[in-house]
Amino acid sequence: MTFIFPRQGDCLTVYDGIPQANGVKVTVKVKSKKPVTINQQPARLDNGVYCLDILFDAYLTLLTVSDGESEETIRVYYLANAQNTVSLAVEDNIFFLQDLTHHQHVYKSIFDNPYLAVCKEAHDQYGAKITFNLFYETDSKSLTYFSSPREHFQLSMMTDKYQNEFMACSDWLKLTFHSNCEYPPDPYLHATYEETAKDIALAHHEIRRFAGESSLSGGCNVHYGSANREAVRACRNFGYKCLSGFFTFLEGQPFVSYYLDADIVSRLDHRDFWYDASEDMFYNRTDLILNRTPYEQLIPALEQVYADVGRKSNLTLLMHEQYFYPDYCAYLPRFKELILDTFAWAKEKGYTPALMDEIIDEKQQKRKS
Repeated sequence: MTFIFPRQGDCLTVYDGIPQANGVKVTVKVKSKKPVTINQQPARLDNGVYCLDILFDAYLTLLTVSDGESEETIRVYYLANAQNTVSLAVEDNIFFLQDLTHHQHVYKSIFDNPYLAVCKEAHDQYGAKITFNLFYETDSKSLTYFSSPREHFQLSMMTDKYQNEFMACSDWLKLTFHSNCEYPPDPYLHATYEETAKDIALAHHEIRRFAGESSLSGGCNVHYGSANREAVRACRNFGYKCLSGFFTFLEGQPFVSYYLDADIVSRLDHRDFWYDASEDMFYNRTDLILNRTPYEQLIPALEQVYADVGRKSNLTLLMHEQYFYPDYCAYLPRFKELILDTFAWAKEKGYTPALMDEIIDEKQQKRKS
């Protein structure tokens, strides 16, 4: 017996079946040589596959298939809060904090910083909610990509002048761990639990100090989307419940996919979320990297995601801070338009901005069937 759909860890949305008042009715499909029951209900045989229509209206549903001699049980999730949502994460952040510190006696608000001003405009016009993944410090190699001299900076140097404002904006502006610094690449691919936990603890300590507890996020993009199980366990133990990545293939191998194998990555390549029960972690597929998308191709690229039923429910976007700055080697003059026009398109399509904390709502776990 083999579950065809859904499978272990799949996260369903309304686009996986027929929407209902409190959930979605999905045709569960099982491959078996013998007649089976699914959750003690006889399944019908349809073109060689056993099928049963089931209403998924709970956060977690256990599906048990039995042929009378053996049985198998899988966990399937229904993410009601993911329906028609748009999320933006910005990676590699450190320079706007340096600027806020440098201008602490001049700026009256964090949004006097030009970079954050763009994000505030997206929030004011379209309700954008944004998660900023932070480096703990700059490194010498990354600074060489800027034509203007830049000084070393780390989070411990960040002023706490703006703490109250960060806390006041924490319903839409979140700060999260990314890595210690930009280089070397793949820092957590072979890291120990202790090494990863040390880096997260340093970042969290400083975020709490200058931005308050409420600014921390339950979602995270680990640098390079690359981490072994020990590193992921550290993330989970520090409160992260969803990790985002590309979950695709490069030269036939999983790419920006943490420790997940080819079978899981091939499923996530056309899904919004997947849950790994062994690590108690959700994984979220990044749909579009804005700084890699030529402005002229932005809307066609968004439409392509929208046409993929498995990825349609939640639109996850990614941007990188450094592309905002004119002295950066790969500066994007239309950085602002890439963000604003994306949210304008999303609003027209009926998407609502949401944070991963809101989408992966652990309080729903009380509702099980």
